[in-house]
Amino acid sequence: MSNRPAIYITQGTVGRAWALQLLTDAGTPVDLTGVTGVTFSMVPRGSTTRKVDNQAGVLGAGTYTLPDGSSQTFAATDGVLIYQPVAGDVDTPGEFLGEFTYQVGGQPVVDPGYSHLEIHIKPAI
Repeated sequence: MSNRPAIYITQGTVGRAWALQLLTDAGTPVDLTGVTGVTFSMVPRGSTTRKVDNQAGVLGAGTYTLPDGSSQTFAATDGVLIYQPVAGDVDTPGEFLGEFTYQVGGQPVVDPGYSHLEIHIKPAI
């Protein structure tokens, strides 16, 4: 069993944002005010070949439809990074690892810093 943040989605599903909320050790959201240059990358588990290579992501600031179908509204103070997958990102079922990169004060940061975001794409029936 993993304690990594995870996304579960069905092959071919687009229109639902992938979100990662960053929390402090105390469990409160990391204030991402001032973050720029958000990108997202994803590799198949056990591979170094990127399926998604530094594609544009955003700081969560607005309302988004998430993989579970719920709508959530975020602000920079909620500590959420967002990636909106396209058809080519979710055309292959399997297990993937993802990460966000962004700039804070001109310095690069990669999150989640302690692990990777697990992405589980199940086959469509």
